[in-house]
Amino acid sequence: MSKFVKVTTVSVAVLAALYAGFGYVGVPKLVKSNIESLGTEKLGQPVSLGDVAFNPWTWTLTLNNLVIGEKTAPTVALSKFFVDVSSESVTKLAPVIEALTVEGLRVDIDKDDPHWAKLMAGDSTEPQPAQAEPAKDGGMPPFALYNLKLANSSLKVKSSKEGWQQAITDINVNLPFIGTLSGLKETIVTPSLSMRVNGNDVKATGSTKPFGSTIEATLTTELHNLDLVPFTAFVPEKNMMGLKLASGTVSGELTVVFRNPDRGTPGRTLISGTTSLNNLSVTHDAKELVGFKRLAVDLKSVDVIGQTADVNSVRLDNPRVKLVHGKSGIVGVPMANPHGAEKTASDAKAATPTADTPAWGWRVGEIAVTDGLFDWTDTTVGKKPAHLVVSRFNANVKNLADKSETPATIDASLNTLGGTLAAQGRLDLGNNTLHLSSQAKGLNLGYVSGYVNHFAHVNLKAITGFNVNLMKTGENVAVSGSVNVDKFALSNDTTTFAKFNRFSLDVTRLDTEKRLAAIGNVVLDNAQANLALTPTGTNVTDAMGLGKKADDTKDAAPKTTTSTETPWTWDVSSVSITRSGVHFTDETKAGNPSVALNNVRVALTNLSSRPKTVSGLDMSAGLSDGTLQAKGQFSLEPVGSAVKVRINRVNLGGLSPMMLAYSGLGAKRGVLNLDGELITRPATKTAPAGINWQGDVSLANLDLINTAGVSLMNWKKADLLGMKVHTAEPVSFKIAEARIDSPGNEATQRVKDAGDAIGMIAGLFGNDKIAREANRVNRQLEKTLVIQNVSYENGNLTAGNTSSNAIAEVLLQKLGGELVKVLK
Repeated sequence: MSKFVKVTTVSVAVLAALYAGFGYVGVPKLVKSNIESLGTEKLGQPVSLGDVAFNPWTWTLTLNNLVIGEKTAPTVALSKFFVDVSSESVTKLAPVIEALTVEGLRVDIDKDDPHWAKLMAGDSTEPQPAQAEPAKDGGMPPFALYNLKLANSSLKVKSSKEGWQQAITDINVNLPFIGTLSGLKETIVTPSLSMRVNGNDVKATGSTKPFGSTIEATLTTELHNLDLVPFTAFVPEKNMMGLKLASGTVSGELTVVFRNPDRGTPGRTLISGTTSLNNLSVTHDAKELVGFKRLAVDLKSVDVIGQTADVNSVRLDNPRVKLVHGKSGIVGVPMANPHGAEKTASDAKAATPTADTPAWGWRVGEIAVTDGLFDWTDTTVGKKPAHLVVSRFNANVKNLADKSETPATIDASLNTLGGTLAAQGRLDLGNNTLHLSSQAKGLNLGYVSGYVNHFAHVNLKAITGFNVNLMKTGENVAVSGSVNVDKFALSNDTTTFAKFNRFSLDVTRLDTEKRLAAIGNVVLDNAQANLALTPTGTNVTDAMGLGKKADDTKDAAPKTTTSTETPWTWDVSSVSITRSGVHFTDETKAGNPSVALNNVRVALTNLSSRPKTVSGLDMSAGLSDGTLQAKGQFSLEPVGSAVKVRINRVNLGGLSPMMLAYSGLGAKRGVLNLDGELITRPATKTAPAGINWQGDVSLANLDLINTAGVSLMNWKKADLLGMKVHTAEPVSFKIAEARIDSPGNEATQRVKDAGDAIGMIAGLFGNDKIAREANRVNRQLEKTLVIQNVSYENGNLTAGNTSSNAIAEVLLQKLGGELVKVLK
């Protein structure tokens, strides 16, 4: 044998001896000393460990008689811990455990023990290590655990102060395999489970299939009406927030399949079966907050390792939620972190899944909710608490999945606000589409008037309903249907601002992607509005606290904004207003002038934002003892109209305060009749926009006054024939013929005034005939005055022909002077 071989053999022997010596002797001492010293330091309780054995050739580690706490009353005691690590842990770069056995594990916890309280609170003066970044590939890490045994173990929790104890004893568990790695190891255990929960037996039976093409073991567990109330003792009282589990039991039959890896397929742990929570009730101060009769889940197959879930059904019967909102918040619901600490940025980052983390694949065959109840009381709004109830809530969703070729179906209904609400539809989560039809009948908004009054300081009454179809595809939402509101009233303690008997709206299509709003028929019946313009806004905004402040009423530079969004296009087939009225008061003018329209009827057709669309108008209304009628066509883009207007026997005396406030001319009395056409002209490149009116005007028993109450003119009747008014700058009007019948006494007296009379007679007849013609002038004052070709242009009022009646010229000049003052 060569010298090299001898040296190599000796070296290998020495290294093997050193490895064996370190494994058999060094590792057990190192493990024992570290567990005892570090455990005592970290837990604040004595930690002792019996024998430790390690086999460096088979990589098996055995710990015996681990004790945490005093040996006479240990907190944790462990008879034996055995682990067999496979050499594949090195080749696969992941933990592969061939066997793991835990025997005689006993955990006895006194929640009032300061050591336990400190441990549960997480108090530590040691700096916490930074959390590692999540794996980029996401999902569960690779590992494999075979032949898991937990034998003769127990968990006991007690309160030495409160005198209670909960116990899970005689725990025995055998699991053949758990893991994510592919490959195959021999499993020698048959799955089983047995324990006693507060003296009640819980058992599970298992079976195995021989190794072959299908390698698996099953474990079936049955549970019947296990009382959950005792287990709430495990929860620290500070985390209960005053809540109490008054009742609740759990039942079920679950089967766990442990499928060993084979032919390169990762292992699987599959769960199936049924489980239910029954008669659950959570209370606060002996009053129920949350409860339900039964929550049942039927699992077809849940693959924890493969992250897939196939659920046959989830059913919730008679769910109940009863909440009270008071000054301290919502009873039973925490308003902040119970520990008073905010989440850190690192916590938020850790809680947020990464983009590479694979999502669970799931399907639920049916979700059903029956006879649900939500009861909400709010004592923070006004003197009378607001009370909202949702009852008889029933919902059924079928075939709901993250990806499915067949959309899920939805069917739901409930009673609320004194009416009913229902919805049916289809939902496809994979394609992000939703088609939903909803119907509401008899929803009385008076039930939420407390909130309206609290936040908006007005009272609201209305009964509403709708029939709406919603279609969502990706980010696009399209809506169609109809809405109706009946018996509406908006008021405060002193004034009813608006009310109507019925309002209905038909939505043909509302499309957010196309930015299109197509409205069918809009109907408003028996509406009454009481509006006032105030120095700070309107009577409605003032009542709601939205009126402008004194500093806000100052003129401010207009804000200019630019938008790159495509403007919305809208169409309205028709608008119908019947049996309605408006009362308007301008409190910004002296004397608070007002005007009222009654018995208003409006019919609008073919309204649209599309350019050059011709719309129709037909309206009538009562105005100051008379009537107003308008009929014709108009367009909104560009703005234009051709509307025939007729006013019949309108009392100008009733309109005088408003006329004086806005024009400076009023009337003590007078009856107006008008028949003409109103033409609105859009602006062009060569001419500004303007409003033109042409037609005939008749004024009877008129007494025209100015703002000082001085009578400017009065007569029995005046007809202005062939009148044309042009409002674009420069303002002008023409009257083909003006007939004034018998000027009244005041106008006659003004003409008889010495200066006016002498000047007029001198102009007509010459100075030598003044005395002789004076009586003749007086007689002419009692006749009909005819003025032709009256024209107002460039601030001058003239007439082309006065039928040889100079008195008319005087009257014309008097009137013209006042008009010039007003128009300027």
